[in-house]
Amino acid sequence: MKNIFESFCSFLDEDNWRYRADEDQSVIKFGIQGETADFDCYVDIKPDRYLCILYVIAPNRVPPLKRTQAAEFLTRANYGLILGCFELDMDDGEIRYRTSVQVEDSEMSQAMVKTIINVSFGTMERYYSGLMSIIYGDVTVMEAIKVSEKRYDIKAKLQKLLESSPDDLPEE
Repeated sequence: MKNIFESFCSFLDEDNWRYRADEDQSVIKFGIQGETADFDCYVDIKPDRYLCILYVIAPNRVPPLKRTQAAEFLTRANYGLILGCFELDMDDGEIRYRTSVQVEDSEMSQAMVKTIINVSFGTMERYYSGLMSIIYGDVTVMEAIKVSEKRYDIKAKLQKLLESSPDDLPEE
């Protein structure tokens, strides 16, 4: 049976992703090019806890004067999400989306890897432009949330994704 690190790398290899892996540290880094931005991804595997954590990190930081509004936006975005959550470092303004899965008594399947990547990236991508409109524009938090959720109907798409079989999952 493959360990979590091997399963994740195997998925990336089979799909021809470029990545850097450090097996000693149980860390994998790669990037994803989206419609709204390019995002860095960081996989932190905790083998002793059978845990795989994926972070999708926004390319820019929230300026200090906008962090309260960004925190409200991300809190509202988090409400109702099924898998994962947004995080904001109030000290340095880093924004990331975190998803984790525990795989204790089984192997991490290719479908699980694909789902954790698609959900994490897809959610960051869907809310990113709304967040940027708060930071760099003159949009209220509620306006940005409504636009983000209406534009992508995030909750319905995530529910459908989680209920789909591995063969039904969208391609990268």
